[in-house]
Amino acid sequence: FVLHVNAGLTVTPAAARAGDGRETALDANAGLALVWQPLPWFNVLVETVYLMTEDLAAPSGDRFEHAVIVTPGVRFAIDATPSFQIVPGVSVPVTVWPDDPVEVAVLGYLSLEHGVW
Repeated sequence: FVLHVNAGLTVTPAAARAGDGRETALDANAGLALVWQPLPWFNVLVETVYLMTEDLAAPSGDRFEHAVIVTPGVRFAIDATPSFQIVPGVSVPVTVWPDDPVEVAVLGYLSLEHGVW
């Protein structure tokens, strides 16, 4: 198993807000991914992401929107040449919070990876 952890912060200075004003907006995210590799060329994974976005048009007490998305998926590697790999995959992102309503989607993934050195 492999575990990936990440976090991010986006600051948008002079973002448009309700009316004619401008203000700095703040968005944040945190993620965790667990990857299982049952075969050298095949991965099963689940990723969980927490998102916080600032809505400058909302009333001052309700400016931050939150979401948690859980995404199970699979990916596999095709070695086209010794230094070039094609990695397709598919996942199903599910917004589990807030749960009104739960949102489900399908996400296709394609990575073309070439050795640099």
